This record gives sequence, C-alpha cells and structure tokens, in this order.
Amino acid sequence: MIKKIMGITLTFLFWMGLGLGIGKGSLAYSMPVIDSLIDEAMQNSPGLEAEGIKLKSLHSTLEHGWYLENPEIGVEFYESPLSAFPSPIKNQMEIDYSLEQTFPFPGKISSRNAVQNEQIQMGEAEVKSRKQSLVLEVKSEYYSMVQMHSLLAFNQENKNLMRKMKNIVQKQYEFGLSKSSDIIKVENEITNLEMDSIRINQEFRAHKNLLETLLNGNKKSQSRNWNFDSLMLPEINWTWVQMRPLVDKSHPRLQYLQARKKMAEAEKIAAGREFFPDFTLGGKYKDMLRSQDGVHSSEVNDYWSISASMTLPFAFWSAPKNRANQKQAAFSWQEAIANLQEEGIRIEAKAQAAYEKAKSFYNILQLSQKQFLPRLEQDLQNNLSLYQNGKGEFSSLFEAYRDRILANQSNEFTKTQYLISVAELEESLGLSLKEIGSQND
Repeated sequence: MIKKIMGITLTFLFWMGLGLGIGKGSLAYSMPVIDSLIDEAMQNSPGLEAEGIKLKSLHSTLEHGWYLENPEIGVEFYESPLSAFPSPIKNQMEIDYSLEQTFPFPGKISSRNAVQNEQIQMGEAEVKSRKQSLVLEVKSEYYSMVQMHSLLAFNQENKNLMRKMKNIVQKQYEFGLSKSSDIIKVENEITNLEMDSIRINQEFRAHKNLLETLLNGNKKSQSRNWNFDSLMLPEINWTWVQMRPLVDKSHPRLQYLQARKKMAEAEKIAAGREFFPDFTLGGKYKDMLRSQDGVHSSEVNDYWSISASMTLPFAFWSAPKNRANQKQAAFSWQEAIANLQEEGIRIEAKAQAAYEKAKSFYNILQLSQKQFLPRLEQDLQNNLSLYQNGKGEFSSLFEAYRDRILANQSNEFTKTQYLISVAELEESLGLSLKEIGSQND
C-alpha cells in the first residue's frame, strides 16, 4: 500500500516537472526584437561609420571630376642688366606676363570619371558587405544567448524536480522500497545539473557581452533588460534552383568584384588613351619699359603673343612608358575577371552549403518534434505507469527521464543552429528572407 502511494506521489511530481519543462524551453525568435537590435548596432557601429565617411569621400571626388590641370601664370623680367643686380626691375628693358593652360585629349576626362564611378560602386558594395556581416554577428550572438537563457530555465526546473525526487527516494529507502544506489544516482544528477548551470551561465554571459559590444559600438556601455518572446520559426519555402540566381545579383562581395572588373576595364581604356596628345594653349604680354638704346616705354610699343603646343606620347623615347602602363592595365583587367570567376564559384558553393545546412536542421527539427520527442514522451509515460504499479524499476524510469531531458536539450540546440544557418544563408545571398520572398514572387 505504501509503495503504491509513493508511486502515485512520484508520478504526480514527474508530471509537474514535465509540465514546467515543456513549452518554457522553446527558443525565442522575435523579428521585431531582432530588427531593433540590428538597427541599433548599425547606428552605433564605428566600422560602418568609417565606411560611410569613405563613401562620402568617393562621391565628393566624382562630383568634382570634370576638372582641368592647374593653369600656369608666369612673370619674366627680361634682359635685366647685371649692374642692376639684385634688383630685377632697375633699368629693366621689359617684363613679360604669361598664362598657359593644358587641355587633355577628348575622352581622357570621361575615362578618369568612369574609374572613379566604379570606385564608388566598390565602396557601396563594401558598406553593404559590412552591414551583412554585422547582421550575421548580431543574430548569431542573440540566438546563442537566447538558447543559453532557455537552457538555464530548463536546467533550474530539472534541479527542482531532482530535489523533490531525492526526498521521495530517501523516504522509499526508509521503508525498504528503494536502494541506496538510487539516492546516489539522484544526487549525482543534481550535481551534474549544478555544473551545467555554471557552464551555461558562463556561456550566456559571454554571448551577452559580445552582443552588447556590437550594440553599443562607440557609445558608452549601458545596462539592458532582456525580454525573450517565443514566436514561430522562419521557414525556407524556396528551392536552391530558385535561390541560385540571387547570388550573382545580390551578394555584396560579388558586386564589389564586378565593380572592380569594370574599373579595371575603364583603367585599360584610359591607359590606351594616354597615347593621344594633350594640348597646351598660352598667351604672353610684353610690357616694354625701354629699348636697348635707352628709349623709354612711352616711346616704344608693347607686344602680345599666343602659343600652342602638344605632348608627343607616341615618341620613341616616351612611348615605352605608355605601352607598359597599357599592358599593366590589361593584366589588371584579366586578374579582375579571374578573381570574379573564382570568388563567384566559392560564394555560390558557400551559399548552397548554407541552404543545405538550414534545410537539414529544419528537417531534423520536424522529425524531432513530430516523432522522436513524442516517442520519448510515450516511453516515459510507460515507465511511470509501471513504476506506479510496482512493476517497474527506478533505473528504467530515471533513464527515460534522462533521455527526455537530453532530447529537449538537443532540440533547443537544433533550433539555435537552424536560426544561425538561416542567418548565414541570408548573409551568403546578401538578402533577408523577406527580400528573398519578394525576389521570387
């Protein structure tokens, strides 16, 4: 009779403990919370601020891209007698004033601006890449922190349950209904849970500190109150065939390399145009002060003149330099093409691996929640029923409990890895799931 009563009591406590563990152990995933954290990190990121300043500098350069080289203004004190040294205007015969301006061959300025325009595209791609990396870091740390928070709560519930079980087993032992090894097993489980709490709490603090560092950026650290709201996990509803074209179109690294290839092509065109001459136009005014026979300027005429000249980049002594620059630009263009092809293959493989990883974790979650966890739940119920009726052993019941606990922990880990895999997929494609959906609609 006593054994039956103790079995019913233990059964009740087990169902209480499982009722606490199920539901509260689910991983938090709140899009509004994630979005606000990402916005805060981007606002405070010193790296993004530096990239933004660099991009503004590039835009400023292009805005003033249509310029000419500096003009040259000169004054020449012509035929000053040595006896007047060091004064250049004493007994001066004439003073010449000159102005010269060089004009590049048509097309050279546009080639230069084309290079600068592609540099801006590269800068914009770098900013986007930095943002994508920051989003991945924030999401990874947040998901990991939520997992540790969920495991801490789950662990605390299990410790409370084990302490109650210990009291029950000790009372059963007094009546000769259990063995001392059962008490030791429960005590060992409590110790393991205590050690797990220390480890999990340390990991929670580590992820929390890293996340707060990302959020605070260059601002002073501030304390936060974290709230974790449970929502449905995101689902990937597209095949890899549908997502594959988005890699070339949206990935910031490939956009950077595509702009780099176009810039190298513009540099190659600009190098070829260096074989065309530049032109220089000049004007000179001769202010006659006196003639060689001593007649003063009031009795002599002033003069003015114009000049025109051009460079000879195709001369045999200057052409080798331009040919070398042209070859170097051609090699840089070929290198840019090769880098784009190589990086395209690597990024596509990385994106596909992230996609397959995310789908695998999602499938594991489905099997775990629809098949594995229900079977373990049924096994625990069977052992509870047997133990209640005096037909089961405590060791079997304890093993069923341990299997259920480990399965829940594994399920939480899989949820976190799925969320991180989705974030890695978004980073690999350069698009969020919402943006991917709009692209495939």
